[in-house]
Amino acid sequence: MAGAIKTYSLLIIVFVLACGVGVGHHLFYAILDGKVVENQSWVVRAGTAIAYLAKLLFVTSIGTAFTQQIWQSMRSKFYTLGAIDSLFGLKNDPLKFFSWEIFTKAKLVLVMAASIWVFPLLPIIAPGSISVRAIEGIEPSSVIWTQTLNFSRSQISPLLSITNFTGDLVKTPGIGPDPTAYIGPSPPINGLVYGTIYGGQVLSTDSPCGANCTFNQSFVGPAYKCRDVDYTQNSEPNNPFCLEIANGPMNGTISCESYFDFGPHFNNNAFDTTWYYARNSSRLCPDCFEPWVDGKIWVLYQYLLPQYRIQAVDFPANSTPIPESAWEKHQFVCQSYNARFDIERTYINYQQIIRHNTTFLYPVPFGREHLRSDMLSYASYAIHQNLYSILSGQIIPNGRRAPTDSSGLSGTRLVEEVPFPRLNATMTGLNGIQKPIRDLRTAIEELHFNITVSMLKIPNLMYLQDETVNATVKTFANRWGYNWVPLAAIYGACALINLCAIVVAVMAIWDNGGVGVDSSGFLRIMMTTRNRTLDTLVGNKGQGDDDMRTEVAGTMVKFGELVGVNEKGRPKGDSATSVMVGFGVQGEVVDLRKRH
Repeated sequence: MAGAIKTYSLLIIVFVLACGVGVGHHLFYAILDGKVVENQSWVVRAGTAIAYLAKLLFVTSIGTAFTQQIWQSMRSKFYTLGAIDSLFGLKNDPLKFFSWEIFTKAKLVLVMAASIWVFPLLPIIAPGSISVRAIEGIEPSSVIWTQTLNFSRSQISPLLSITNFTGDLVKTPGIGPDPTAYIGPSPPINGLVYGTIYGGQVLSTDSPCGANCTFNQSFVGPAYKCRDVDYTQNSEPNNPFCLEIANGPMNGTISCESYFDFGPHFNNNAFDTTWYYARNSSRLCPDCFEPWVDGKIWVLYQYLLPQYRIQAVDFPANSTPIPESAWEKHQFVCQSYNARFDIERTYINYQQIIRHNTTFLYPVPFGREHLRSDMLSYASYAIHQNLYSILSGQIIPNGRRAPTDSSGLSGTRLVEEVPFPRLNATMTGLNGIQKPIRDLRTAIEELHFNITVSMLKIPNLMYLQDETVNATVKTFANRWGYNWVPLAAIYGACALINLCAIVVAVMAIWDNGGVGVDSSGFLRIMMTTRNRTLDTLVGNKGQGDDDMRTEVAGTMVKFGELVGVNEKGRPKGDSATSVMVGFGVQGEVVDLRKRH
């Protein structure tokens, strides 16, 4: 009975200790939760060590229960020596599971052994319940120095005596009767316009407030105000797309949709159409000595719905017709305006993101006299002249019905990335022409906005001005984040398996006559195999070689009381209280009797 008490104590005490380690593991992570990460490697090691300790305790407890069930199973049934060898090796060798005899006679032992192999998952899964998270924090609003744009400065402003602001956007004569007259855009603005139009976004500037921050700025500067034009009505003064019809029943009338009509020799298909046309106002501006000088650009374009984009293979004849309803037809006009820019500049990991609201104030004055003296509008002139040179032109079929592109849109974000239609559907080298995107008007307005704000990128630009603004600075600290669910799940599963094993062990000890088995080491094997029959069976094969083991593996034995040759079932000369137990073959072993 003393052995049973020792076994019960080992089962329960070790199990309780394992559960206590699990609770300690939870408290360890709960204390770390939300704290700034320090000594990360040591925390990971400590968590793994705690989980490994819990695994050792659980395995010790369930291993003890496993031992009780093995001996209970061997005293209740006959097994071959090979099956017994596999039973004792289940905890150490997974190949021992592949025994049909064990599967049919000792299913419970097999399940308990399998659960022991599951416990190594504990130190793998449990440490994963804590992780490092980047937690965002916001510091109180702080004042920072940055730069804004001030377009009220001019080439003769006294402020330009400051050497930090000497860059200009325009070219001027510098001598003669009009030394400050506008001649054209300077290389910096040319590079800025092309960099922005092909990049498709505001050029990013260095953050004045660190890696992650947000601040607001406001200034007045040049912008495009674009509005749609009703191409079915002749209601817009100087609309260059409104033409007089020269023949037919409508002879002498004005039509503003002639460029959308397909000529008598065209087939209403994707090749034979006016995809895009942009130009200045009609020739009613006597002071407009160059096309861009009226400060406007008129745009006409068509967008073909995707479901009708079937590549014809018979170019250039291309007899694949497209219905009139497949085309979205657009006309709009963009005019240079002075506008108020309210922008929010946000930096995330030093990458700039801009949100904005633009309020249009009044049109920028254009004309010969203004180009001579209106230095406050020179930035508007430089941007508009650049954009006009890029946007103006046509995407239309030429006289031989082959598509041509005289605009500068190709490769920008204002046209679709994939050309349609291809000039030759079977030859990769013959690409077609990129066509305007669907919402071209909004894209052109956004383009001008991007160019204006990107001036913050030009070093030493005379329009730059130092200012202070309030910034919200975000900080990101690495903190521990603890999710108790995985840890509770793995510890709970291990505890439940262990508890079931303890119940099985208590029943096995009871079936074993109240005898607890604390180990199955060499000493116990020696004590339970003292049998002349087994000695004779082994004979001179006791070297332990694998081939020799195979020869005796099929012998059926059972653990119980060994009987002698007399009718009392005890060896001759033994007293009535002398009982010899061990493994014996059929006929020389009987079931164990409970001890008193």
